Amino acid sequence: MKKILGFVWILIVLGFVWNGYVMANDATNLYKSRVLIDAQWGNDYDKFGLLIGKKGQEIEPIGPLTFTVNDKENIYIFDTVNRQVKKFSAEGVYEETIAFNVYGTSICVDKGENLYILNGHTIMQYSNDGLLTNTYEISKDIDLIEGYGQNVFCDMEGNLCVNKIQEIYIVVTSVETKQKSNSKKLLSPSMQKETKKWGLPGNKLNDYFAVKWIDSHNMTIRALYDNKDLTLSRAPLKEISTKTQDSFGGVLFLGQDNHDAIYIETERITSDNYVHLEVKKYDLKGNMLAEIELPNDYLTPIYKKIAIDSQGNIYHLLTTPEGVIVVKWQQILEKEDK
Repeated sequence: MKKILGFVWILIVLGFVWNGYVMANDATNLYKSRVLIDAQWGNDYDKFGLLIGKKGQEIEPIGPLTFTVNDKENIYIFDTVNRQVKKFSAEGVYEETIAFNVYGTSICVDKGENLYILNGHTIMQYSNDGLLTNTYEISKDIDLIEGYGQNVFCDMEGNLCVNKIQEIYIVVTSVETKQKSNSKKLLSPSMQKETKKWGLPGNKLNDYFAVKWIDSHNMTIRALYDNKDLTLSRAPLKEISTKTQDSFGGVLFLGQDNHDAIYIETERITSDNYVHLEVKKYDLKGNMLAEIELPNDYLTPIYKKIAIDSQGNIYHLLTTPEGVIVVKWQQILEKEDK
């Protein structure tokens, strides 16, 4: 396991509400954090399953692998061991369990509050009342590898997509019909393969952002409009360059909020071999608005650690010896804290 991150980690493990503040270049980008969800390990409706190997077995503990946040700021966490998806309110209160006896490595929720679960090359769709309504098969020609940077999501048009790091494929299109709005049509395997795009979507139709590696110390963020190069005249974003004297272990585009700010997740490895987990926030002029380092010590492996909602709030999923925690970093105006 990685080193314990001092005072911050102690507060989180104890389950205290941590009123931490981070402020970067702009006074409007002040973040206040608090523990939103603090759930124990167990098999009850409001707890999460934990699987630990027997003494002497070299098996990593297993807990929740992924989570997501919808437009209403509800939080959905995949209880991997109990094979359930549990929904919490925007205030962190358990509301319901939606899916039962399922396995998955990524989840998302659309505007109609339908839940989608990615498991291998299959996507399962559940209605907001927990009924399995559809199962979609992903083309076997799309090379998906379970783990970090692979997700299922809905794009701006309501299409159901999967991505492998920065490669995107549309699996199911959203179709308007006379009988039903926002109905779904599964694309053929060959058509799915042909929809390949590069980069991850922003908050405008056909706008994508990609991370380009220069070397282990340098990376850039590139805007792709209509999936073309950012040098087009309509591109408001200059190429952003981020450098470190340490080395980058991973860099991932997280999303864009309704205020057009973009968010990047970085794993920065220092000489002591500790992996620092950071969220960097930029405006469309390329200015860094905030940089937040998050605790990066977990009892169990997690594929998706960070989610961004439409307002720019940051959610961080952690597993501790006591249970499962979600910390919300909420953007506030400086004057609100006076």
